[in-house]
Amino acid sequence: MSKVLSNGNLALVNGAILWAIESAGAFSKSNEKLLFTAGYPITPVNDVTEYLSRIAQEVDATFIQAESEIAAGNMLLGAASVGTPALTVTSSPGISLMQEAISYAAGMELGGRGLVYVDVVRGGPGLGNIQGAQSDFNQAVLGGGHGDYQTVVLAPASAQEMFDFVRLAFRLSYQYKIPGLILSDGYVGQLKEEYEIPDTVKPFQAVISPDVRTSIYVREGILEEHNWKLFRHFEELKKDPILRNIEISSYRLEDPDGDAEIVLVSYGIFSRIGYGVVDRARELGCPIGQVSVKAFNPFPEAQLCEIVKKFGPLYVMEGAINQLSDKVRAVVGDLAIVGTCQRPGGTLPEEKEIIGDLEPLIQEIRSSEFQKNFSAHKKLMSYARP
Repeated sequence: MSKVLSNGNLALVNGAILWAIESAGAFSKSNEKLLFTAGYPITPVNDVTEYLSRIAQEVDATFIQAESEIAAGNMLLGAASVGTPALTVTSSPGISLMQEAISYAAGMELGGRGLVYVDVVRGGPGLGNIQGAQSDFNQAVLGGGHGDYQTVVLAPASAQEMFDFVRLAFRLSYQYKIPGLILSDGYVGQLKEEYEIPDTVKPFQAVISPDVRTSIYVREGILEEHNWKLFRHFEELKKDPILRNIEISSYRLEDPDGDAEIVLVSYGIFSRIGYGVVDRARELGCPIGQVSVKAFNPFPEAQLCEIVKKFGPLYVMEGAINQLSDKVRAVVGDLAIVGTCQRPGGTLPEEKEIIGDLEPLIQEIRSSEFQKNFSAHKKLMSYARP
């Protein structure tokens, strides 16, 4: 493995290029492009369009600076239809404009060799600002477009994960015929750090269906049947062993200083902050751990429930208001969440601010009354999810 230094945005593009090379084994035409990319400049991902315009010819890719995000999002449909890996990278206002295209891609079962939409989130709503944020969680995870469909949603927190997760999103999109969506934030996108890339690549034989793709099903009953087919694709995706292996990343839950009694739940840049919170809290005698969520759709429901039952209640950190918190609450219940840190609009919390919340919470959850109620709650969780 070789080490490369770049920000997260460019690491993601490099990961997409590597996937295009890996999946090119079925193609032998000298004029076949390895990768199709399209985009429209928007902060904080302007460096992506600039980078692709420079290197596209060198890596045998196509890059089109589209006239709008709507155009870029729809261009991916054509590329994926002919079996070319397709990628677009945008930010919050841009991904809103792409929702119809994403719904069409899901309805058309456009696996191809994979198509991936990337949202490097900035503050909103509206034009908002250009600071990194996490306020697109509901749109990405619950689905921002029309119809009964799913996307696979991955949430990297480092340049290495930007590189790795886009490759995984492409593979899952190709294998399960579901659009991939990377949910990052402007801080991770602009954070410059080292990451590893393989020295050699072994292409595999991608199998591309020659079927005509459509998302219109007019005859009675046909659309219902099609929706159930999409549902079954997603149920199969939930069992994917590689995806299940990366769904959450744990930090100091089990520790020589003692197991965690409160577990932070976070993702993206907030999980980077969470590492420091856990270390400083433990220095002060507060037994805190963290789980960083890496896959949001499918959501790691069973894993979060097991963490609550084994270690204790959760404290949710997010760059939004009641988005990740509400999703976690729906899984583990109200009593299993003892606090939150919610900072919308791109503002980041300081470690001492969160520790100031956690110190009295440790005393509260050790009380006999809380422990009695929490034990009863965990039993109810076991009945609901045997």
